[in-house]
Amino acid sequence: MVSAASTVRSFQLESERWMDDKFPFDLSVQANDLSASLYSTAGHGPEILEAVRRVPGVAGIYGVKTTFLPLDGREVMLEAIDLDASRAMFAARHAEHQDSQSQESFDAATRARLASGASVLISENLSALRRLRRGDSIELPTPAGARRFAIDGIVEDLSWPAGSLVIDRGVFRDLWHDSTTSFIDLRVAPGLEIREAKERIAAALAGNGTFSSTRSPTSRKSRATRSTLLSRSPTFRCWSPSWSDSWES
Repeated sequence: MVSAASTVRSFQLESERWMDDKFPFDLSVQANDLSASLYSTAGHGPEILEAVRRVPGVAGIYGVKTTFLPLDGREVMLEAIDLDASRAMFAARHAEHQDSQSQESFDAATRARLASGASVLISENLSALRRLRRGDSIELPTPAGARRFAIDGIVEDLSWPAGSLVIDRGVFRDLWHDSTTSFIDLRVAPGLEIREAKERIAAALAGNGTFSSTRSPTSRKSRATRSTLLSRSPTFRCWSPSWSDSWES
């Protein structure tokens, strides 16, 4: 029992360390209920991302689309991310905190290949499970048929036990004909309270809704606060990876 508890605690601490290091945002808006399922096919239309972008006090924003693909009989996660906007948010966070940590750094040529759809990134666990290395290639199913991508990097990602891949969301949008987002990640302008930012987002997305926050034992990838925006249609969720106060309004 002691050994099992220590293993669980160790994994929890490692997950929290990874989340703190890899998530540059203050809030994330999503369509699914994280208390019911971490992953869902629900998504926002592009107009929701633009509505959140226009909220006063949103200092940076990027979209993420997650889906699952079959790979040799198992499902792997595909994470389509606005990579340039994500990099900019990482830079802003590290500048604000004056720390030396940084997102996986890629040169201009690598970033260009990712943006063009020539390559993808893969998680460390997918690399280990499939014995894949940088410079190898991987074939993925797309709506237009199988497509081969170069592997341009191995990244730490605890999203999915069978492994995950990262692709530029613009490439995903063109190949999968899908402009929705599973998550809208954002940073709050310095000096603005997280609570106030949530209220502004609630008003922008559903002016007549009620917005409340409760503690949650789960999050997108670790513990987090889940805030629920109740509106006529659709329903949105918003959570913060670090803010843990409970409140209602």
